[in-house]
Amino acid sequence: MKVLVLMSTYNGEKFLRAQLDSLCAQTQPVDILVRDDGSSDSTREILEEYKAQGKLDWYGGENLNSSRSFWNLVRNAPKADYYAFCDQDDVWLEDKVEVAVRALREAEDLSRPLLYCGTVSPVTVDLEPIAYKTLSSVGKTDFAHALLFSLSAGCTFVYNAAARERMEQYDMEKQCVTYHDWLTHKIVAMTGEIIYDRDPHILYRQHGNNVVGAGRKSIGGFFRRLKNLFFTSASVRSDVAKSLYEVYGDGLDEKNKEILRTVAFYKEDKKLKKRFLHSEDFRVDGKSDFALRTLIRFNKI
Repeated sequence: MKVLVLMSTYNGEKFLRAQLDSLCAQTQPVDILVRDDGSSDSTREILEEYKAQGKLDWYGGENLNSSRSFWNLVRNAPKADYYAFCDQDDVWLEDKVEVAVRALREAEDLSRPLLYCGTVSPVTVDLEPIAYKTLSSVGKTDFAHALLFSLSAGCTFVYNAAARERMEQYDMEKQCVTYHDWLTHKIVAMTGEIIYDRDPHILYRQHGNNVVGAGRKSIGGFFRRLKNLFFTSASVRSDVAKSLYEVYGDGLDEKNKEILRTVAFYKEDKKLKKRFLHSEDFRVDGKSDFALRTLIRFNKI
């Protein structure tokens, strides 16, 4: 069984060694493939050092930004049974991969796209615990909620080969660009299964250079996220839904196809907008549902 860890690095010299060492110490052995996204510090020298020791492979390229760099890894990685996203500055507990793979292998239908994800333990730059209640923004693993809400941090993601095969079909050079983990969550939820673990297995380091911090990535109030969305002009959810519909729409069952059409085209179709406003598929709770309907009315999803 091969588990391939996919890491994108960018000027990560300060914390990279600790993360790589934690990967090498996993109770479930892993292979490591790194793409360096145009670092100008000693990151590449560190990667070359670990490669010389036989601990990883890596390649470099122009600066694409974190999400495109990760997606480049997805589309160029060699075949494996399972894949894991990995940030450059965290520390994985030694059982992180073992727990994830066990959960995936216990799924009912191993031929379907499967995604394991979960919570994290926020820590300071010195790995001291931060008192933070870790909760998913919604806690629902179905496709309708995946289209609208983040479930957990991408650094917790482990997925199977069937999921990777589906993901490869999405081309960020042609389709809407979004966070790699956000996109992965949606693609797997369309035709597969999401497995959510409430026990953290990652020390999630918080510092000034995080691409996305804990509060935005997987921890915090759902209502606050909706409030932030309301005061932006972006309609990234409907834009991503349109791209998903273009790439995957023909292969979906009727229920998920209608859910996808609703989010993708509600602004152009009054009937779809009415469905979006009143459908039970997207409901969470009273406060959140009120905020969601407000965003839909103002075409902010």
